[in-house]
Amino acid sequence: MHHLCNQKETMTLKNICNSLSRRPQALDVILLFRSLKQVLQPLCALLDAWHWDEDQGESQPVYDEFGSILLLVLTFKFRYDLRPQDMGIGGSNSFVLRLLENGFCSQKLDDLSEKQNKNLGSWINALFMAEGISEETMSACSPQEFYLLVTTLFNQSLGACEAGKLDFDTLKGGFECKPCTPTLPPTPASKLTTPDLLEPFLLPSLILALNWLGNHIWESESDPSIPLKALHSLISPSSISGEAKEIHRTVLNI
Repeated sequence: MHHLCNQKETMTLKNICNSLSRRPQALDVILLFRSLKQVLQPLCALLDAWHWDEDQGESQPVYDEFGSILLLVLTFKFRYDLRPQDMGIGGSNSFVLRLLENGFCSQKLDDLSEKQNKNLGSWINALFMAEGISEETMSACSPQEFYLLVTTLFNQSLGACEAGKLDFDTLKGGFECKPCTPTLPPTPASKLTTPDLLEPFLLPSLILALNWLGNHIWESESDPSIPLKALHSLISPSSISGEAKEIHRTVLNI
């Protein structure tokens, strides 16, 4: 894993991370021989320094690799109740540090930068109003930027549903798998993926969403029926791909 991090062989590393995050008892064995910092510091450094280029080609595989590595880091964090210093994270600009400190809380729209507001609007449109998540939506928003916006995305979407501006079936449809037909002939900017947060390349973001949603339900003074229905649709989806089931199980274990 150290070698793969140093060489940035993220495709191979993704497969190893997926295998380990699905077998949490294997982590107990690893930690008999290696310290937490020895295992996690290279992974966190890789996520912090992840290079993102809007013109690098298809974005979905990059989201997939990034999410799998992050999922293993979060599996360690929650299994052993780790603090950032336990993980060897340093520097206030660290993406992993910012995610652990602020990623589980929704941000006010006024506190977002112009680019964050634009990305947030693009993701909401892609999930709930457009025909699917376009390559343009993903290429304009790095995985780091996406994960730092997840809870705000859920807060805004759920708030719109509670205010009657977005019906629940549309909200649920943004979470669940449904087929999508791309335009023909496809172009890089118009290429569509399944409009679904329960696809493997986005599923690790559910850890942040479920954490925020659970707190929202407990703290809400209004009728909790819509948040509870949203929670149920994320925990027991009516449709989820075979590849996503293992990742979904890992997320729920966390």
